[in-house]
Amino acid sequence: MADQGLEGSQPVDLTKHPSGIVPTLQNIVSTVNLDCKLDLKAIALQARNAEYNPKASIRFAAVIMRIREPKTTALIFASGKMVCTGAKSEQQSKLAARKDFKIQNIVGSCDVKFPIRLEGLAYSHGAFSSYEPELFPGLIYRMKQPKIVLLIFVSGKIVLTGAKVRDETYTAFENIYPVLTEFRKNQQWQVNPQFGDELYLPCAASSCNLRCSKNMLGKLNSKGSNTPSTPKNKDRLVLRKSHSVKGAMSSPNGQRKASSFNKTQIRRLESQFALFSN
Repeated sequence: MADQGLEGSQPVDLTKHPSGIVPTLQNIVSTVNLDCKLDLKAIALQARNAEYNPKASIRFAAVIMRIREPKTTALIFASGKMVCTGAKSEQQSKLAARKDFKIQNIVGSCDVKFPIRLEGLAYSHGAFSSYEPELFPGLIYRMKQPKIVLLIFVSGKIVLTGAKVRDETYTAFENIYPVLTEFRKNQQWQVNPQFGDELYLPCAASSCNLRCSKNMLGKLNSKGSNTPSTPKNKDRLVLRKSHSVKGAMSSPNGQRKASSFNKTQIRRLESQFALFSN
């Protein structure tokens, strides 16, 4: 018998997930057609959990109904059509909507647990990829079959959207997983849960316990620093000022700002980071 796990309220056949990672469904959007006209004002007056303000937006004249169980939000229009959002499974969405039920969009997410070279992925898969880090930090990958849009982040986090059935989400991830492993960054950075998705590397200096964040890009020339402000240092890594320093670098209160490092200590850090800045 195939091993099974649980995703929402549905069992998941783990044999269909050779990567060992099952995307988590975050949101399901469905539509309902009641096939009759509705008096939105009467609905808003009769229901405690309803909001209706037609003057606020003429284009969006709908009753917003927040359902407690299952925890979903329904948009009810005078034409008799409804949109239900916020469900974590198809059953929850159907329970909230009931009649003439159709799944319109499923959003899933997962974490591959390793950093990804987005530039290389965008170059190699240019026909499917859109990557403009100045506008959005993630790579947008438009898969043709199944027709799914994936948001891929350098930290290894993935968002999958556009599916009509959950198997499309799972298939899309299994299709993209070998590609992600191909563009895996061969670096020893790790995800620091204390600072969200930031990546860190233990400090090279043996006399301190700093963790230097890769995402804190900037200059090592903050107030009091011995490193000059040059374009060469522009893309190097700064130290997080809130980290404690042990031993000879400790101040009376146990804290020392990153800008107080001497040239020798900065050179130690830079020599360790030089391998990753190329």
